[in-house]
Amino acid sequence: MTVLLRRTLTATFLTVFILSLLWAGANLRLTKPSQETTAEAANTPTSVEDTWAPSDEWIEIEGTVAHYEDNTLVINTNDGTSLEVELGPLGYWLANGIAFHPGDAVRIKGFYTDSFEPAEIFNLTTGESITLRNADGSPVWRGEEH
Repeated sequence: MTVLLRRTLTATFLTVFILSLLWAGANLRLTKPSQETTAEAANTPTSVEDTWAPSDEWIEIEGTVAHYEDNTLVINTNDGTSLEVELGPLGYWLANGIAFHPGDAVRIKGFYTDSFEPAEIFNLTTGESITLRNADGSPVWRGEEH
């Protein structure tokens, strides 16, 4: 009985393994990419942090602070939506950030990638401000202009 059970389990495992390989292979692109596709890939950022927009493409959002903790700010925008904004790496923000309190009026300039990327934040209630992105959109915590 043990040998039969072992063979059945081995056969089941191998079947599942082969089927998963076939499924994965079916989802792979099997054609050679064109030169245009290769050129596009070379210019595609490897992460959201590498996706930048120059300052002439930034938008401005105003609202009031709903919640603030560590390096995350949630604002209720003047158009009635809620926006969660990550303010950069926690270590950078704790060393360089400004204070926010629920109810503070804020203006944030930035751009959208997969989420909203803040570039400049103004606390209109306290008068404090911070710049998180260079004019080309690169993050200031990288310590270099691009």
